[in-house]
Amino acid sequence: MKTNRKVKDIVILIIQFIIITLAVIFLPQNLATVAIMGVLIWVFARVILQERKERIFSFAKIREGAKIPTKREEDGCYDLFPCISEDIVIQPFTNVLVPTGIVSTFSSRYRIAFRERGSNTKTNALILAGQIDSGYRNEHFISVYNGNTIPLVISNNVREIQRTKGTKDKITIPSSKALCQFAIEEVPHVYIKEVLYDEVAESKSERGMGKLGSTDKK
Repeated sequence: MKTNRKVKDIVILIIQFIIITLAVIFLPQNLATVAIMGVLIWVFARVILQERKERIFSFAKIREGAKIPTKREEDGCYDLFPCISEDIVIQPFTNVLVPTGIVSTFSSRYRIAFRERGSNTKTNALILAGQIDSGYRNEHFISVYNGNTIPLVISNNVREIQRTKGTKDKITIPSSKALCQFAIEEVPHVYIKEVLYDEVAESKSERGMGKLGSTDKK
């Protein structure tokens, strides 16, 4: 698909070049100028529209009660909410995939990276393995690790974080609160090349062939 788009872009550039060349050769100067300006405006508009299209992130709800990610203008990340039909219990030192009820599609120029929110420090709910690629079409799940010695519960039945003490110690997180946040990152375009070991070993480096823990050694 990417290759087809690149070929299409090249063909359009060639057509634009031909139009401009023919205008310069065969049209009177005034008409040629108008034709060239028209082509340039068309190119400029096309670039702007394509850029805008690639910045659109589309989300769809696949569960009742799901929430589309949100953020304030001044925030750097989008809040992501759980979408559950019953309580989810995460036992100490284990992790559970928590559903969000949403799916997405967006440009291959970007990726989504899950991160903890400040409120996660209150519950010791750690977010693991959070990466959504542009080609992923299934539901987004949040991998939540319980770093406590007591169970962690995500529930529809509370409005604030609660800690129950006694024989049934537990920490309860309301499902109405964002469970994590995500950043939108641009995917860098690099080239992977296979080389011989000697080329790596001989490349300049202050650390050289130092192993683990060698960075701070004098």
